Amino acid sequence: MDKVLRQHLAMLLIGIECGEDADVLRLARAETHRLMGALLACLRAHALDQSGSCTACRVRRNACSATTSASP
Repeated sequence: MDKVLRQHLAMLLIGIECGEDADVLRLARAETHRLMGALLACLRAHALDQSGSCTACRVRRNACSATTSASP
């Protein structure tokens, strides 16, 4: 599954970087909801508890790669 996901994301990136504007728009419309769903599922799995520790990693927020990558 990991290999299939990585291949899919690589194809999306190539399509976005190299595609014509109309094709990029179609890709964005088709894939944005899926990407957002995956991101939200990851963040739900790595929710912070009351002390600020990641419930999946059992580390402080600053050490959890899921929560730090989603922070602005």
